[in-house]
Amino acid sequence: MAVLKGNWFSQSLNMNTHVTVCMPDMPRETRATVILLHGLKGDADAWLNRVGLEFFANKYSLAFVMPEVQRSWYIDMAYGLDYFPYVSDEVPQLIANYFQLPTDREHLYIGGLSMGGYGTIRCALKNPDRYKGAMSFSARVFMEERAFLYNDDRSVREFQGILGLDRQTSLENSTDVRKMLEAAKSAPVKPQFYVACGTEDALYPESVEFNALLKDAGFDVTYEEWTGIHSWDFWRESLPRGLKALGLCD
Repeated sequence: MAVLKGNWFSQSLNMNTHVTVCMPDMPRETRATVILLHGLKGDADAWLNRVGLEFFANKYSLAFVMPEVQRSWYIDMAYGLDYFPYVSDEVPQLIANYFQLPTDREHLYIGGLSMGGYGTIRCALKNPDRYKGAMSFSARVFMEERAFLYNDDRSVREFQGILGLDRQTSLENSTDVRKMLEAAKSAPVKPQFYVACGTEDALYPESVEFNALLKDAGFDVTYEEWTGIHSWDFWRESLPRGLKALGLCD
């Protein structure tokens, strides 16, 4: 198993940015590449520091790639950087170029927690033919609602930077998951979804609704809930469950 921490240059962001990679001992025999997205308060090392990725990398020949996006919500910021094309388009290209890991549709997966769960949903719905599977853990599914949840100066400024002065993003850069699902309904190829959330998590209702919306849109989805809050205790259990549901581990 190899753990690599470093920087690569992103054309989308026009800067160097941090990435963490966890690969099996025999990287050329990697069965699948899993892009893992961090939450609002996390970074590229969050998954590695909190979850035993090395075990899954070696036992199941999986490669985990963890990019860093700050607090961008994985979108093209109104007054900031273009993080959506970075994660959705450029990261798979960089993975293939730097590490020769598989990134074709049959071997590429994506997953994330909280804000990263939203990023996962956004990537998978806007590019339904790019990923074999997607894992949403305790996601803030309807992020546009969070933009008005807090009205302190810091939160207002933050979401103005992300969505615009009125905290309403443009249709071209829509954050509305319902609209994304409607657009993805007719896609000939769709990723398999795994959705999980703790029943004591404040975001639990969003995952319940998202599961129903996915099924209505014709997606293959495995939904699980169990006792838990918005914490790493829940996400440490979520990851192997998600990998198992997508056929990546037993």
